[in-house]
Amino acid sequence: MANMLPPEITATNPSIAEKRLFARLRDGLGEEWTVLHSLGLGGHPLKPWAEIDFVLIGPPAVISLEVKGGRVERHDGLWWFTDRAGRSNSKAQGPFEQVGSATGALTHYLASRLHWIVRRPIGYGVATPDIEFRVTGPDVIPEIVYDVRNVAKPVVAYVRQVVGYWEERFSQARTGHGEPFTPSEVRSIVQALRPDFDLRPSLRMRLGQIAEELLRITTEQYVVLDGLADNERVVVRGGAGTGKTFLAVEEARRLAAAGSKVLLCCYNRSLGDQLAAMVNDHPNITAGSFHSFMAQLIKRADLASTLPNASTEDLHEIYQPLVAIDALRQTGMHHTYDALVVDEAQDLVQDAYLAVFDEALKNGLDNGKWRFFLDPMQNLFEGLAPSGLTRLHRSRPATYRLRINCRNTTPVAVAVALLSGTPPEETLEIDGPKVSVVWCAGPEDERRRASRHIGRLLAEGLRPEDIVILSSRRLEKSCLAEGLVGLPIRLTVEQPHSKSGWIRYRTVHSFKGLESDAVVLVDCDRLESASSRGLMYVGASRARSQLGVFLDQGCRPAYDELARKFGRNLVESANAAHLPDATQ
Repeated sequence: MANMLPPEITATNPSIAEKRLFARLRDGLGEEWTVLHSLGLGGHPLKPWAEIDFVLIGPPAVISLEVKGGRVERHDGLWWFTDRAGRSNSKAQGPFEQVGSATGALTHYLASRLHWIVRRPIGYGVATPDIEFRVTGPDVIPEIVYDVRNVAKPVVAYVRQVVGYWEERFSQARTGHGEPFTPSEVRSIVQALRPDFDLRPSLRMRLGQIAEELLRITTEQYVVLDGLADNERVVVRGGAGTGKTFLAVEEARRLAAAGSKVLLCCYNRSLGDQLAAMVNDHPNITAGSFHSFMAQLIKRADLASTLPNASTEDLHEIYQPLVAIDALRQTGMHHTYDALVVDEAQDLVQDAYLAVFDEALKNGLDNGKWRFFLDPMQNLFEGLAPSGLTRLHRSRPATYRLRINCRNTTPVAVAVALLSGTPPEETLEIDGPKVSVVWCAGPEDERRRASRHIGRLLAEGLRPEDIVILSSRRLEKSCLAEGLVGLPIRLTVEQPHSKSGWIRYRTVHSFKGLESDAVVLVDCDRLESASSRGLMYVGASRARSQLGVFLDQGCRPAYDELARKFGRNLVESANAAHLPDATQ
């Protein structure tokens, strides 16, 4: 297995082709190879900044790779590149010219630092793994192309082919005849291009770096993305932090780019606002909370007056769905959406809500295109009805399970498992600050201790906007109703948060589906019931990297029992990991 730098490709990279080639290079090359992904070049002779998708460094050569996924065209001297999501861009330079000029800059950089580098080839290749590249021309080198014909072959065969081509070229130029690079020389090349260093950050900077690391998409998410593209109906289950919202948004954007009219929704209003903001550049996507969607339908059909004067619960769960269905029919919007994407779907799998989806979706739930992302552990609004799940599974959807927590650092993930009584989940191995569990003797003591904790976070460089305080209670019923002690910082309950210099205060229910660098969890005076542990699960898992939990002294017996259960779960997991495989 090759040494990959960085070890994982980032989730924000939109290129599916790069992600797949990353995995093939990692798994297909030997440990003598080091592969740098996305190497920037500040010394390009023609550009202020250039980038090489992959640089392969091994004993026989240094090889740069330019990756072009999706469709490749050339018209009137311009190259056009269209990815699988339908996004297109044009360049005057073709891929061979791009990677060739970048490799020239790379060669100049290395030769100025490592005089012996010239004894082996420094070459390049072009990867178009989604198509068969049978183009000829003076600017095309067929021998260095990796295309769909290579996908079924070991990637090492392609690398040998490219190295062989450049060895021949270097031989003709009477250069590059030396012995292969030694392991020490390979390390020197890597260090020259991507040097290690140790600069110690403040807590604020550390949290920022952790946030970037936690954006790394996991291999199982690649599998789900491919599965979404291959199936009409899909149910994706995953715990807190496994990337459900990321996948839901990516899928909505992919479907919309392909021309589908998409409804993207959730239960929570704050999350709905965030979803809408994330896709506001796509006119084909209607996004927001499900109840806001129904309210807009009812308003458009001028049917608001038909809603009875009922309790909020009955209005949301009974009458609003019925009137929304009438609104869809009266406005001609029934079966108008080509695809449905539901995030935090455990809150919306009720018969009444599913009836609205069935009416809005082209071909209905039985035969239409939909994706439901859900976590049964976050069923705070009790919207996961067994009859609703039966209704979904009646249409024979593909099912996927996300198991790797890629939101929380390891300390946060461990705290979530302990406090909620759930088995510890697999996480990306991202370390972070120690979780603070603070015992309090009553509300006033909790107010002082929470204020001191927040003061320390601010002293470490966090901004007030980086912190969110979560509670099971509204602010007026919280231990922090009178504000923070000794800090000139005010709390805001605005949604969305828009006040710089203020700290957000939210209920756990209203913040479900969202996240923050730092979370302070207060008013925790119960742990013995399933509902209280469910609140701990949702609240604590909102923290990406910094978590403080303030517990009433009366919770100690329940906490101790949860700690014992957590220990038993760890032992059981360790024992299970060492059981022999029954299939062997």
